[in-house]
Amino acid sequence: MRERHARFLRERDHMEHSAIRTLLSQVLRPEDNCVDIGANSGDILREMVDLAPLGRHLAFEPIPALAERLVRDFPGVDVRQCAIADRGGRMPFFHVIEEPALSSLRVLPYFQGHRFERIEVDVVDLDSSLPDSYTPRVIKIDVEGAEIEVLRGAMGTITRHRPILIIEFQRDGAGAFEVGPADLYDLVCREAGMRLFDVFGEGPFGRDDLRKVFHARRLINYVAHP
Repeated sequence: MRERHARFLRERDHMEHSAIRTLLSQVLRPEDNCVDIGANSGDILREMVDLAPLGRHLAFEPIPALAERLVRDFPGVDVRQCAIADRGGRMPFFHVIEEPALSSLRVLPYFQGHRFERIEVDVVDLDSSLPDSYTPRVIKIDVEGAEIEVLRGAMGTITRHRPILIIEFQRDGAGAFEVGPADLYDLVCREAGMRLFDVFGEGPFGRDDLRKVFHARRLINYVAHP
């Protein structure tokens, strides 16, 4: 049963990441700007750079070793070693050593069975981090539960520029931050006036639709656009 579940998660992640790459190929123009929040090893960032080679791209990654690798691998990208939330300062960050993509600003249920360490990282909000003249076409958010905090600190940018949002949002991570699908819907749909879909184009989701999909755990990535 455990191996079957692990296989399902791998297949789901592969399918969703393939769908995200397809989406980027459809919406990005060579001169578009992209923001990758939680860039990790740069898999999605590479797609952004390849599809929009003339754009100004920003990548945020709090884990020092990963941020240093991104600087080496993407010399044309503005890489910033910090986490994104709805406020600035220094905060504890929990680095999952063998699976750094699972790392978060909180200890999450799926840390079980993994070694992790607490480190201190710089935290900023997106609105105050972007230059006034910067217009993002796509913002990708993959921050293991802190998505609502990221969105709250980016609402000025989102409402002003109306970028496409790619948001990973799953139950275990969100629960650790005491948020849920209603929070995502209210911010993205009601406050920002956008519509929410899954990465395969299903939607737009109403509040109840989003709650059902979220709790079913069939997918974890969503797309929002005007």
